[in-house]
Parts: sequence; structure tokens; C-alpha cells
Amino acid sequence: PAQFDGATLSSEDLELDLFVSPDRAQLLRLDLDEFAARDFEHREPATYAAALAALDELEALARAAAPPFDAK
Repeated sequence: PAQFDGATLSSEDLELDLFVSPDRAQLLRLDLDEFAARDFEHREPATYAAALAALDELEALARAAAPPFDAK
């Protein structure tokens, strides 16, 4: 899962990406096929679930204009 320390957002690249347009009008989940190809769902189910939960959380933060997606 992504970690945010108040200033920096960091995570291990698990092939998942969330594109957020500057105005947050467009949010796209990218590279889901690459993530699926790594077979975490079967090899590491906890990692798989945590990665998808983190993606959900990032999308929710972006939609809410919460840090790190707030317009300052």
C-alpha cells in the first residue's frame, strides 16, 4: 500500500497506476493487465488485496481533493 508521511507519498511499483488529470475531472486506473500478469491474486493474496485497497484509497483521496491531491 502507498504510504503518506504528510509530505511524501511512496509505494512499491506493483504495475498499478492511477492517472489524475490536473483538474481531477478524469481519473483512470491504468495497467490493470500488467498487475494481473504478476499473479499476486494467487501467489500473494494479501499483497493483491492491499494493492487494490491502496488504489481505492488513492482514488477516494483524489476525488475528495485531499492531500496529496489538494489544490494549494
